[in-house]
Amino acid sequence: MGAFERDNFGDLLYAELARAVARERFDLVLATPVAADMRHDLGVELLAAGATLRDTGATGIWVVGGEVGATSQEYVYKTRFGEAALAALLRMPPERAHERMAEAMGGVLYAAPYIPRPSALTSTENASLALTSVGLAGVRTISDERMREVADTLREASYIGVRDPRSSGVLDALDIEHELAPDFAHTISQRYTPAPASDEYILVHLPQAAIEAHGAEAWRRAIVDLAGAARTEVRLFLAGTAPGHDSVDGVTALAADCRQRGAHVTVSSARGVYPRIDEIAGARLWVGGSLHGRIVAESYGVPRVSLRKSKVDAYAEYWDPMMPYGLDPAGVADAAREALRSSSGRDRPGVHGVAASESIERAVEALQAPVVRRLGGRRNPEKTRRKGRVGVSEEIPGVPAERSAALRRYGLDAHPGSMGSLGVAHEFRWEGPTRTNRAAFAGACRFGAFSYAADGGFWATDVGRYCSIEASAHVGHFNHPMSWLSTNPFQYQRSFRIATSPEFAFHEEYTQYSPTARNNQLASDVTRARTAIGNDVWMGFGVQVMPGVTIGDGAVLAAGAVVTKDVEPYTIVGGVPAKVIGRRFADDIVAELLDLAWWKFAPWQLEGVEFSDIRAAISGVRALRDRGEQEYAPQEFSLKGSTVTPV
Repeated sequence: MGAFERDNFGDLLYAELARAVARERFDLVLATPVAADMRHDLGVELLAAGATLRDTGATGIWVVGGEVGATSQEYVYKTRFGEAALAALLRMPPERAHERMAEAMGGVLYAAPYIPRPSALTSTENASLALTSVGLAGVRTISDERMREVADTLREASYIGVRDPRSSGVLDALDIEHELAPDFAHTISQRYTPAPASDEYILVHLPQAAIEAHGAEAWRRAIVDLAGAARTEVRLFLAGTAPGHDSVDGVTALAADCRQRGAHVTVSSARGVYPRIDEIAGARLWVGGSLHGRIVAESYGVPRVSLRKSKVDAYAEYWDPMMPYGLDPAGVADAAREALRSSSGRDRPGVHGVAASESIERAVEALQAPVVRRLGGRRNPEKTRRKGRVGVSEEIPGVPAERSAALRRYGLDAHPGSMGSLGVAHEFRWEGPTRTNRAAFAGACRFGAFSYAADGGFWATDVGRYCSIEASAHVGHFNHPMSWLSTNPFQYQRSFRIATSPEFAFHEEYTQYSPTARNNQLASDVTRARTAIGNDVWMGFGVQVMPGVTIGDGAVLAAGAVVTKDVEPYTIVGGVPAKVIGRRFADDIVAELLDLAWWKFAPWQLEGVEFSDIRAAISGVRALRDRGEQEYAPQEFSLKGSTVTPV
């Protein structure tokens, strides 16, 4: 779902990226609020979302990009049919205008036309909703009644990724869980190699609004100065001809005026997504008002300058502050010289691509996870829970905040932002209480009681009790076989694919290739080895533990350590690769601690133990055992999809 019904570079780019992500993963139907023929730009006729969702349903609704929060039905109507059509609509009697609007939007009117509310239709009440790279700052400008409707819609989302701090602040104020992540468009350099440029040029994008705000004469002077200073062609770029964007006539007239003054200024002929990417990536410098022009320039390491525009300024300030932004005509030439002198745009191209890809993966996981909306997120009353033990499975809500609250009933404190991976593709087990906070999971994982992780990632990992895992730790990430012909997963991982389109010369051969089941099995010992973290283990910030490693009870992994080998109990390691740098206690004390296994007791059972004196603490725990204190044995639970099951 997106604003794919108009000629606008950013929206069309979103459509192409979404199709690339969906290919070989799920069936994707591009839809917009109003049906539109986009065969020229996207090769498809776009369906009206309301009618499509009402008549055929969907397992997931993916809203991809754009300032979708405050967009009104009237704006959508004007964009699709023109200002004259909207004026005629507004002159109609209210009932007739409502009927015409509903007819145009497929018979279903949503409070936010680009964000279909799943619970609005019986055919989508169990569909997941994910939003990526959206701008929602405009929500604070709409009426209170409509804001409540939009907020209620957003609360049904399994994942929300916003691209700018202002949108994040709005959602914080509404107490709606979300993630602040780089724009989806940053991933383009991972998916597409541009055609090489045949000549040198500076690419300049002037939205019609910018020309009207400062006047054509101010921009003529700025472009002539820029062309003279750079001693190269200036090419005027059209990011889109949708209403309110660029004017072909205005840009053409401006280029002619500049040429009359001796400047080498032309108008770009690039249309569609990929020709525009080629032109941006091949430029010596990007200057413009398009947000996605700047993002694509960053992705390919092109120096860039942005014109004053609140949306672009907010994004650049947070994600790309080293290159100039917020410029009026008078400052363009100096800013261009500054950008061309800077090396930051060239040395680190595409720095946000990985984070953007991770955000998209979390959205896709949320889309593919089953969602059950029942009784406002409450448990099914037919299922009962006995005090102390649960004997039946429970379907928990799909909305992140409600899902997080439901899991606390079982002793799992998981941040709503982690709901895109927790128990989605693989089972997650735990004994409560335990905290996984914002951590991401892949492969079957387990956490013991009283352990916590700040964030980071865990792959096929078992974590014991009382572990303290600081931020940015990554444990058990898949390995690669080094004794094979190649370390690349093409040899054994059937799910591994680099996205290509049918136009790619070897698309058919590549997509039909699949490694053998035998190779998949042979590689499993290397690629899928489980990692074991003992009890009372402390991992510092940014620790990485390789797959198949065992970390002994009581061990300490210093911040930044890369642990490639097993670590003995109560040993302190650090460095890259990690080496032994000390022991927590003498051997006799370590032996006693391992024999006592104090972590089998709960904190309230250990009350009165002198924690700060290790020998006194050992005596206190020994006294507990001597008097027959029963070990803490909470019920263990399993989460798979949306189902919590007692183990």
